[in-house]
Amino acid sequence: EEKDFRRVLDLERKLNLVQLIFQISVLTGQPCSKTLSKMNRVEWILSKKFAEVRCVPPDKPVIVSREPYQGGTVLDPRRGLYCTPIIYTDFRSLYPSAVVEYGICYSEFGTILPPLLKDLVEQRSELAEQAKTCDTTAIKRYVFKLLANAMYGCLASPHSRFYSLNLAKNITNAGRQALLAAKSAIETKFGLTVIYGDTDSLMVLPNRGATNIKELTENVLREVNGQYSYMRLQCEGIIKQLALFSKK
Repeated sequence: EEKDFRRVLDLERKLNLVQLIFQISVLTGQPCSKTLSKMNRVEWILSKKFAEVRCVPPDKPVIVSREPYQGGTVLDPRRGLYCTPIIYTDFRSLYPSAVVEYGICYSEFGTILPPLLKDLVEQRSELAEQAKTCDTTAIKRYVFKLLANAMYGCLASPHSRFYSLNLAKNITNAGRQALLAAKSAIETKFGLTVIYGDTDSLMVLPNRGATNIKELTENVLREVNGQYSYMRLQCEGIIKQLALFSKK
């Protein structure tokens, strides 16, 4: 029993669960005992936002069965061993950013979801530098990510009070269109090869003999991001070698 206790204690210390739960409680206003449920967190902050803009939140729906719909796009990989640099890109907080970009919302004037998600995404971004040297700030930044990314799941779940099949479809459709549009721009305007893509990310193979990968990457990002007012494709890094054989 003592060994089990110590293992649990070690795990808590590594994951910093107490601080994580505390930060979720502070940012959502929930009691700590309620923060472990992802759906509860989202329902809590959405309820607060509905009240803030003086809108009546929906009743929890009675759903007999979950209606299927198309999710994110996963491209067929160009299988092989790659020994030259691969540019790895992804859209920053794709689904939350799509909500902001296209005003996807319960209300006609976009007063609930877009400002809420924009606030979560931008507060997380503002803490990026400080989080590198402060563990507490790093956890707080992670909580902003958890809350923003959980929003879509709540909208797509028939067990959620805020379930909305129409909004969930609009969000995934916007994500698919963004990924495919970025792929098209990269391949047609730069003559590059996209070797794989999954929901919000693309792996790009530079042309043989390309010497300035950094400049090429910057040009690609500038071209793609010029299509949007808020959504942003960013570079997550350069993969030096890659074995690519299947999806996921």
